[in-house]
Amino acid sequence: MSAFRASRSFRREGTRQRRAISENLPLAGDEGLPIGGEYALKAANPEMNQQVMRSFAEFWPFYVRQHSKARTRLLHAIGSSIAIVCVALALAIDLWLLLLAPLLGYGFAWYAHFAVEGNRPATFRHPFWSLAADYRMLFLMMAGRMDEEVAKHLGPEQTAPAGARPAASGE
Repeated sequence: MSAFRASRSFRREGTRQRRAISENLPLAGDEGLPIGGEYALKAANPEMNQQVMRSFAEFWPFYVRQHSKARTRLLHAIGSSIAIVCVALALAIDLWLLLLAPLLGYGFAWYAHFAVEGNRPATFRHPFWSLAADYRMLFLMMAGRMDEEVAKHLGPEQTAPAGARPAASGE
């Protein structure tokens, strides 16, 4: 193969990889590995890419499914609570502390999505609904009703309440 052909082939492969990254598709060799990288997120969230949501009522079931793991919900609750504390401290002490609210709140939430849940945060497509859903989820968690909500939207066989252990076989 000539150097020109090799160069053209290399550029074509680079173009495929750049397109896969920009379209959030898995790269070659990454099939089935939801490692949380940006390029694998479209494959991890196929319903987010196909569904057009016109209201918060349509968005909520999707949001709940994206938070199916109890650890994801816990990290969201921690981040949302810290954000509320930052806003209160900013009003009481110094308004510069307002900058910490989104950094800490979204920091915990995005870590939960990328490292724990293995999906793309809904904030990227629906920022306002996502923020409202974060606090709805926080209040449902405080009321002890979020596990019911997850079971309703996922089905009881796909989720277990936080702290529950799977039953041993033969019981």
